[in-house]
Amino acid sequence: MTPQWRARLGGEVHELALKHGHYLLASRASGEQGVAAYLLGDIATAKKQVYTAWMIAKAADPGAHVRYASLYGAGMVEQHRYREALGPLNEAIRVAAKTRNMAHPTIAIYAKIEALSALGDNQQALSLVTEEMRWASGYHLAGHLFELYHSRADVFERMGEWDRAIADLQESVRFAKQLSY
Repeated sequence: MTPQWRARLGGEVHELALKHGHYLLASRASGEQGVAAYLLGDIATAKKQVYTAWMIAKAADPGAHVRYASLYGAGMVEQHRYREALGPLNEAIRVAAKTRNMAHPTIAIYAKIEALSALGDNQQALSLVTEEMRWASGYHLAGHLFELYHSRADVFERMGEWDRAIADLQESVRFAKQLSY
């Protein structure tokens, strides 16, 4: 689905949800419009819509709360606003951990690893990668392991530990081949 189509569909869902009194669904639709705006390069609209969806979700929609806090934080990381990103990323991880049957907050975790390393807190970034590798290995999630080895290679690169970075990139490639990436 193209970002343009996603935005259009999100607007239609938003209007229908409001019309029928489904305010949380309307909020999610607005948040998804924000994601589409981000993909189209409209950062101001994206920030406003995702932030609003995140704030509304805090009250009664833990799934959306985790999603939009994660996306908001990841957007801050992409814009190199690492310190600002840690608040929403930590919030997403915390809410996911305390909410029963919640999906694993991988977007928030991967973005947090990058933010920590970019801020020079490489040991905490490596600790988080190690914790995530244990989790992903326990479920045999090759796609996550591919991503985590790549993330850890980036941390090692920032640290100037080239041999370790290369070894992790080789592991990432091994998983990529296994997954036909």
